[in-house]
Amino acid sequence: MEVLNRFENGERAVDIGVALGLTPTTVRTIRTNTDKIKASAGSGSFMSATKTSRARSSVIEKMEKMLAMWIEDQNQRNTPVSLMVIQHKAKSLFVDLKAAEGEGSKNETFTASRGWFQRFKQRYNFHNTKTAGEVASSDTVAAEIFPSEFRNIIEEGSYSAKQVFNVDETGLSWKRMPKRTYISKEEKGAPGFKAAKDRSTLLLGSNGAGDFKLKPMLIACAANPRALKGYSKDHLSVISKASHTVEVTNKDLQLLTEQSAAEDAGDEEEPQRTLTTKRMAEAFRKIQQGMQIFSDDDPNRERSSKIVRNMEETLRCYNEIYKEKKKRSTKQSTLDSFLCRCEAEAASSQQPASEEERTVAEEEPQS
Repeated sequence: MEVLNRFENGERAVDIGVALGLTPTTVRTIRTNTDKIKASAGSGSFMSATKTSRARSSVIEKMEKMLAMWIEDQNQRNTPVSLMVIQHKAKSLFVDLKAAEGEGSKNETFTASRGWFQRFKQRYNFHNTKTAGEVASSDTVAAEIFPSEFRNIIEEGSYSAKQVFNVDETGLSWKRMPKRTYISKEEKGAPGFKAAKDRSTLLLGSNGAGDFKLKPMLIACAANPRALKGYSKDHLSVISKASHTVEVTNKDLQLLTEQSAAEDAGDEEEPQRTLTTKRMAEAFRKIQQGMQIFSDDDPNRERSSKIVRNMEETLRCYNEIYKEKKKRSTKQSTLDSFLCRCEAEAASSQQPASEEERTVAEEEPQS
């Protein structure tokens, strides 16, 4: 614009070029494109750069200004936008503005290339960054009024701390490896592993008093994991669900409370389990009979022998418990028999004398 202003003041192209450090050819080219430059400067933008290196059409200028306003609006809505989304929006704005301009901009084209996007970022001072946290997912307005509404609900219902529950979810990366390690000073680096992305979600909950915890809910990738083959899900310490078929709803939360209450009631009524030597001996006898059937009927002797060895190794802990119980019962029986003998001897010594013994005892002092 300074070049055009100098032309309007009557200065020559050579003098303008010497004063601004431009060649006369460049100065004359600027004068030739006076209308386009003024139109570009007239459309302007609220965050444009300090100088214009080349003339652009007014349609593109307006499109970029509207695009910058749209990006700012998306940021206010906490909606992230990518390069492809911005390019698509820029093309749609250009088509609408071109149709509104009419015949004057019929021959103009716009491809929304990467080069244009880099220059657009510089002109409007945009930069790419990574979204962090979960702030965008929260409703700040609802969060501000929730404490007072929740307090009113508790007061109206006269709920105690034991009746108020809170649940929250957390991620469990159960295969995650540490990113750093310790090595000697002589070594330059340590080999790494491919990052495992196995992740499950846990839903945990408890009441306000802290004396009642809900049964955790585990949301994994598979509905029937291979590691749990042959196990009943009802007897697990968590409620197992699959991520592609489950959505935590109010019904699931009610189910959590009901199952936890039923388990607590069942724990109180269930009798205490004990392993007796008689029952263990019966179990060992049945297992031995089953192993004998495999050994007699299996044509593959190596396989049956391997099964027998594995079974013996598996039952080793029960064998040790059985031997210990047997040893204690033997000692106890010996002690009981000894005490019984002592009691019998003491009872016999304190037994009253017979009629004949009393008569002899009375006659002895008279003689």
